[in-house]
Amino acid sequence: MSKQDRLVLLGLLIPSALFANYDAQLRALLLRQIQSTFHAPISSLGIINLPIQAGQFLGFFIVRLSDRYGRRPLLLWTIIGYSVTTALTALSWNIYSYGFFQSLSQIFIGGEFGVAVTLLTESVPEKSRGRFISLLLMVTPLGAVLAGLLLALGLLHNSLSWRLFYLLSLPPLVITTLLRPKLKESPLFQRRSQHAKDTLSKDTGRTQSALALFQDSYLRRAVFAVGTVSMLQELALTGTIGWWAYYIESERRISVTHAGVLFALAALVAIPGYLLCGVLMDRLGRKPTLVVYLMLGVAGGVGTFVSTSLVAIVVTLFLASFFGLGVGPVLSAYTAELFPTELRATASGWVRNLFANSGSVLGPALVGVLASASFTSLAVSSAAIVIISFSALSIPIAVLSLKETRGVTLSDITDPPG
Repeated sequence: MSKQDRLVLLGLLIPSALFANYDAQLRALLLRQIQSTFHAPISSLGIINLPIQAGQFLGFFIVRLSDRYGRRPLLLWTIIGYSVTTALTALSWNIYSYGFFQSLSQIFIGGEFGVAVTLLTESVPEKSRGRFISLLLMVTPLGAVLAGLLLALGLLHNSLSWRLFYLLSLPPLVITTLLRPKLKESPLFQRRSQHAKDTLSKDTGRTQSALALFQDSYLRRAVFAVGTVSMLQELALTGTIGWWAYYIESERRISVTHAGVLFALAALVAIPGYLLCGVLMDRLGRKPTLVVYLMLGVAGGVGTFVSTSLVAIVVTLFLASFFGLGVGPVLSAYTAELFPTELRATASGWVRNLFANSGSVLGPALVGVLASASFTSLAVSSAAIVIISFSALSIPIAVLSLKETRGVTLSDITDPPG
């Protein structure tokens, strides 16, 4: 793929990643206004989270389709899908229609991420693959910043209220329309398309089943290793993010305004974390970069919940954000580089939509359950420390189970290594 083609690809992927995360943050920021509009009880707010969270799991099936029909068409349709369904959220007439549209949106967002990373990794030179992945992922925190900034600027005070925020998800649809004719298919997928068709035509073909990865011992070990590390990482990350504001307000007596400012700053701190990860993984290797990021992410997460001074809390929060969020590029690289082309997107679906998303759902829930069972005065902080400490198991798993893949040429991965 030429340099111009890669610029077109990034021109589509970067704003799409930005607005996908923007949509994901809106529900948390606007929950009280949404509840007020629909006069919904708290129980209903909890119920609608079930289908919304399930959307990310269902995105797995969209990601799988790109192994059959190609990266390009699935990427375009997922961007169109989440843009339209997010905009349709503005038309919700009760809390359950809101949950329905948001569930559809999460299905497309979950599919878009896996397909986007797969297409990008197959379209850039191996020597700079890590930096390209980090460039894509570094914009995701900006989605949260954009949502918070619009709220701070008073956009909520309009005749449409919170509905306007969802209508602003349409720019990716416009960008997709403009760049669609110039977007090219993954060169690796094009070269393997005939082989994939031949494989798919067989009743016992590897790519026929979502369980195809588990039919080979090497691929099975690889998907479990990357998937488990990703799940444990998300378990700690979402447990920290989901309860940090509550903890700092209730246990450290910091005002909600100051907590919001610190939270936004932490999101910005993650951006250089992504960039450094991309540079280190291309220069030093995937494995050492992953291990260092996991170790420092756990240290920062535990530190922010045990610290008592505001300075220490903020420093360790920034450490957790820099390394905890910043580890994303190297995990995405492993997901691409350990698997053959005809199963690469399916592997991404297993790792991201099923394993990692399980951690995302369980992290905040387990902190809440453990906190409710605690008899200490520091219930939330103690529970968060337990979850984060447990996630440190990802470190020995990464050391013992993952191979170094720096410099791997994806076109050479046609069959599992022996």
